Amino acid sequence: DVCLVGSEMCIRDRSLAMREQFLDGGPDVPLDAVLSRLDDQRPEVRAWAASALALRKKEGPAHAARLRSLLDDEVKDVQIAAAWALNQLGVETEKSKAIFDEAVREVRETASDE
Repeated sequence: DVCLVGSEMCIRDRSLAMREQFLDGGPDVPLDAVLSRLDDQRPEVRAWAASALALRKKEGPAHAARLRSLLDDEVKDVQIAAAWALNQLGVETEKSKAIFDEAVREVRETASDE
């Protein structure tokens, strides 16, 4: 399983190729491909696309509005990925900071319980 840091979402087998394409490929993945995946039906793809956009320091900030819209996603892990991406691009908002801070707090609490 592959899990997003600070999240409960684990993605299995066939999605590993997507992970490699979006995260390991980073800036080499065409921007259009990343942007189109922000609206994918699968939450793991939306989260990975947000994370991939965070790696694009030059183009990423121009798409901050798309990332901000993911802060209201129905899946918490997508919200966390979008919040992290906004932080990485230097365009975080109070809402994104609150989402990310809550995720970090939850991870710390879970770690201290183990």
